[in-house]
Amino acid sequence: MDDQAKTPRWYRGNHIKLLRRPQDLLKDREVWAEKVAKPDSDDQPTPDDLPANAEDIYKIRKDDLDAQLDRLRHQVDTELGNAGKSRMVLKDRRGRGMHKVSANVQGFLSDFSTFLDNYSGIVEIVKSADSQFGGLAWGTLSIFLSVAVVKQEREDEINRAILEFTRHCPRLKILKDIYPDEDLQRHIAEMYTTIIQFARSATVFYQRSSIRRIVSSSNPKDKVNETIHDIQTGLVNIRLDCEALMQQRMYQLSKQAEDLKEQLGKVNKALERSDRNRNVKQMARLRDRLQVPFGFSSTSITSYKAMLDSAIFQQRSRGGQYATFLTGNKLKEEAIFSQWLNDVHAGILFLSGKNAAWVNQTTLNWLSQAPVLLVEQFKEEENNFAYVFCQTQSILGKAQKPLIKSVFAHLALQLFEQRPKDHIDSDIEQIVSDDSWNGDNEYDALQAGTTLVEQALRTFSCDETVYLVIDRIDQCQWTHITEMMRLGVADVLNSLLRLVLTVTCKLKVLVVSASTSHNRDLRHSIARRHEPASMERFLEKVDWDQELECSTT
Repeated sequence: MDDQAKTPRWYRGNHIKLLRRPQDLLKDREVWAEKVAKPDSDDQPTPDDLPANAEDIYKIRKDDLDAQLDRLRHQVDTELGNAGKSRMVLKDRRGRGMHKVSANVQGFLSDFSTFLDNYSGIVEIVKSADSQFGGLAWGTLSIFLSVAVVKQEREDEINRAILEFTRHCPRLKILKDIYPDEDLQRHIAEMYTTIIQFARSATVFYQRSSIRRIVSSSNPKDKVNETIHDIQTGLVNIRLDCEALMQQRMYQLSKQAEDLKEQLGKVNKALERSDRNRNVKQMARLRDRLQVPFGFSSTSITSYKAMLDSAIFQQRSRGGQYATFLTGNKLKEEAIFSQWLNDVHAGILFLSGKNAAWVNQTTLNWLSQAPVLLVEQFKEEENNFAYVFCQTQSILGKAQKPLIKSVFAHLALQLFEQRPKDHIDSDIEQIVSDDSWNGDNEYDALQAGTTLVEQALRTFSCDETVYLVIDRIDQCQWTHITEMMRLGVADVLNSLLRLVLTVTCKLKVLVVSASTSHNRDLRHSIARRHEPASMERFLEKVDWDQELECSTT
């Protein structure tokens, strides 16, 4: 959109009739200028520094008027300098009727300059209807200035009128940016006319000698006072019109902003629905490709928590003894857990332990409450996390135990759901179509699963922390050789530690297992594959067994 399209249109169509009075002033402008330039008597001050031809006077622009002001200021400076050298010279020059410039003229010129800047806003508006209105205004004011500046004494009422206009209309130059109604256009035209009439009447008044003013039956001072009153009234009208229009405009803009906000909200909701639908479809494809069924029980925290409560915690008392169980506070009080959770660095925490001897449960583990509590906390805090419970039933047959690649697939899927990206399908397809994912070698499947999770973690920045929670990693489906060699849990922890050390984000992993004798050797097994400094990121508590407390009742 160009500037002309953005500018409000003044005095268009029927509104041109509002310029009748300015048009009347155009008709007699040359007659008035010639009369002022050729006064009836020798004692009347005549304008100089102006074109001799009246027609040329009305070709004056505001720039020309500003230049005239600059020349007059220079005369003031020169006169004041001469006065400092010889007060008698200045007095003599005044007595001969030459240009009488003195210190008090400086203030008048300054006020008049500010007056012109403010009035130019009105002139520009009216001039948009007819360029002649610009010349009429600036030419008339130029004549007024030439006459007024050579007067021995300026009139207080005239000076006050200029000051009042300047004081009350410091923003008239921005009027052209207001979208006008008919009343404002009428009052702008009236103010344009009144200022010209004021300049004319003040010029005539200045050209009359003191004696002629007194004896004249029609005192030009009355005309000056009349136009001053009209200026005062016009300023009030313009101010009230502008305030009303601005209030109306503010209401319209506020309403438009509200409508735009509502439309934007609808667009955002539509985009969110579109993104959700796209993500849902994308995740459905990924679930199918990764063979992770919807509603996978490995992430059902409600059912898992209920199973733990019924199998372990309801049996905590027997014969006056109570078995301790994990609470949020007890977990936070555990030094190794607090160290892992609050450390500024990434890291792994491996926990293993066994139930109290008399708890009638050999498969579920009391430490599984730690992942449950942590996941509940993460959900409340809206952290970035993924979790999986490998023990989905009280007793699992071999065929019911999850494959290690399924555990990693489910972790990756949760991370992808939090941070979808455009090329997920192709990235995953490359992994799951490889022989390492589809073959029988579980170590190769573990490496492929690690790569899958690594792809998901790339969507998180270095400023973000991501948590992985794996409960009962020992309950995964291992081959006979892996179980016999005690390699399963060690291989998983080794792969997870490699992730912790290489991904961009800060990765924290909690892994829980039932206590076994070979868990004590896990650290040594993992340390053989990593630098000593890397092992600082591996924390463990391998004998965190459920304790007994004597009843106090």
